[in-house]
Amino acid sequence: GDAAQDVADRLVAAGVTSILNFAPAVLQVPDHVQVRKVDLSVELQILAYHEQRKAETA
Repeated sequence: GDAAQDVADRLVAAGVTSILNFAPAVLQVPDHVQVRKVDLSVELQILAYHEQRKAETA
């Protein structure tokens, strides 16, 4: 969490206003900065589900 926050702080200081967060941490950023949390395990489950459905209908 601390490393992710450090990177987020550096991005904000550099003027970045949109961040994709792949870390399992909640980032504290100013109100003008948008953060989207990406949970890779959930995304992989979604992909696996769609692949399984595709295989079942083929």
